[in-house]
Amino acid sequence: MNVQCPNCGAPVEFRFDDSFVRICGNCKNAVVRSDRGIESLGKMADLAPMASPLALFAEGKYAGRGFLLIGKAQIQHSAGGIWQEWYAKFDDGRWGWIAEHQGKFSVSFEVPNGAAALPSADQLAAGSRVDIGGSTPYTVTEFGTGKYLGAEGELPFRLEANVWFLFADMSDGTGSFATLDYGDPNAPQQTPTLFAGAWVELSALGISGGERQPASANLQQAKRLACPECNGAVDLRLPDSSMRVVCPYCNQLISTENGTLALLGKLASKAKPAIPLGTKCNFPQFAPGGTDPQGKPGTAAPAPSPFTVVGYQRRSAWVDYSWYPFHEYLLHHADLGFRWLVCSDGHWSFVEPVDTAATQAAGTRDREYQGVKFKAYASCTLRVDEVYGEFYWRVKTGDLSTTLDAIAPPAMLSRELEGQELNTSLSTYLSLAEVRKATGVQVPDTQQGVAPNAPLKLPHLGKVALALFGVLLTLGIVFKAKANPRQLVNQTFTVPAGKPNLPPPPAEVGPVAPEDQPGNAFFTEPFEVKAGQNIEFVVGTYGLTNSWAYVVVDLVDESTGTFVSVDHEMESYSGYEDGEYWSEGTNQRKRTISPIKAGTYVARVEAVHGMTDNARVDLVIRQNVFQGAYLIMALGFLLIIFVILALVRWRHDKKRWENSGFYGPPAASQAGDDEDDDDDDDGFFAGDDDE
Repeated sequence: MNVQCPNCGAPVEFRFDDSFVRICGNCKNAVVRSDRGIESLGKMADLAPMASPLALFAEGKYAGRGFLLIGKAQIQHSAGGIWQEWYAKFDDGRWGWIAEHQGKFSVSFEVPNGAAALPSADQLAAGSRVDIGGSTPYTVTEFGTGKYLGAEGELPFRLEANVWFLFADMSDGTGSFATLDYGDPNAPQQTPTLFAGAWVELSALGISGGERQPASANLQQAKRLACPECNGAVDLRLPDSSMRVVCPYCNQLISTENGTLALLGKLASKAKPAIPLGTKCNFPQFAPGGTDPQGKPGTAAPAPSPFTVVGYQRRSAWVDYSWYPFHEYLLHHADLGFRWLVCSDGHWSFVEPVDTAATQAAGTRDREYQGVKFKAYASCTLRVDEVYGEFYWRVKTGDLSTTLDAIAPPAMLSRELEGQELNTSLSTYLSLAEVRKATGVQVPDTQQGVAPNAPLKLPHLGKVALALFGVLLTLGIVFKAKANPRQLVNQTFTVPAGKPNLPPPPAEVGPVAPEDQPGNAFFTEPFEVKAGQNIEFVVGTYGLTNSWAYVVVDLVDESTGTFVSVDHEMESYSGYEDGEYWSEGTNQRKRTISPIKAGTYVARVEAVHGMTDNARVDLVIRQNVFQGAYLIMALGFLLIIFVILALVRWRHDKKRWENSGFYGPPAASQAGDDEDDDDDDDGFFAGDDDE
């Protein structure tokens, strides 16, 4: 359908029967058609130069349905930020909205009224849980206002420029996204319009073609500006998204909104970041395009693109009636958008945004994210003290927010509320060496204490010891099962009384009993000894009372005359002292020797004792005996390692929790979650747990 613009008379073409507004390409007026004819809604502002991978009349596919991008609009947040929404006409006749959110994309569709009983605006706040008719409740992540600044192409609704509307953005933690549009916040109460969809990866949309315009002169020239105060050169690394920039010469905070510069005031102090602005940071574990996960030969994985340091701010946390400073570096990535590098007490963390609705309450203050439980660590107020560089929001010194930190080292989950916007982020601890390698900057070592999310420095030692414990225990069970003791000798000898004579030191032929004490040396019958099996000797001198005995057992090889000697010393004493019975010593000894040469052996037993009566000596010789004592000794050594590691971990955790606002981790007896305690949570951290 072709009409004439009511403002300039230029031809305006409506390509689709169900579109209502077309932006005149000549005068930028919004032309609306209705059953009453054609009218103008007023001139739309020129679109701000914003880089985007999308373009008018580009084609794509979502959920198996093709679409064509036929319109776009730029919307300004009440906090100053600008985002873009693209209007897609799908092959099945539906209209869809593809929105860009700082490197993230969402696709949504209007849901007819009556799908669910939607809440009124006065029932909502950041963190509220909303049931919009799906299987999972949604969490309000932002409750704010915005207005349309400019548009291009055809639009499926009546768009009016510079008219504020009230909205609530929500997500369910599983990738679904929704928005409630309440229209004019000053208008009488009305039923909101629901738009529901999902977060998507740009690559999944298969975007191709489109009328891509060359970068505008404004965008090209905006990379270097002159400070309105001192005329110094101010570089903008993100001219299409920066809203605040600090002059590096006169320290003036400058607004860059809508392509115009405005002085906001001179900052009280000049920031001196440890990492210079513009530094390229390579964090391959946090950027796409890293090493090929399968490591296939001959495949060359693309090098991960770097992050760029574009801003710095020093903030402070109000703890125990004092402000404690920490440092935040704003990073920008071409594909991922914005991230943070945070330094507190000399400890560094890489910070990524996560879906607030993807976290759940796990007790009074604890949280759970992706199956991991995070222990509540601290809740406090944060304040902005210094800013430097450029930012995509209206930052200024003195800004306050409230935060709750929960930890599962090396990660920390933080929920921060500023106004009616609730953001959740995940911090990953980085060592000083990792930061220096990634940034190429020798940042100073100023570490103090133990960071909330700092892992123990020797975590693998415990795993190795535990694995070794398991291996030893398994081997012990296997050897015990395979051991089949074979008895070689089981014999009893009677050693006559007499003047004790200690046997001489072993000689080549072994000790021989003195002639005047016949009967002190005894021989067993020959027996076969196998190779590769240990030999156990058990010698008992029963009847040994308040005396001693010394028994030497020689294994004599009948073919060579060589022998192996094993001695056993025993003593047993007992009595009464001050009316109490006491005893000490033993009348039995057990010895084990390593395997010896196979062959036929006899055992020669030579014994002396200190009793006045005859002594009975029992001798048992066995082969292939399981030595449980050695296994117990080895396991005991590992147990000592476990105890040492436990003490080290206890000391590490003790230092970690010294700075916690919740006075240490819960006791073991309180490890179970008490659902009844959820209502005791304070502030906005409890709101999203109530359905």
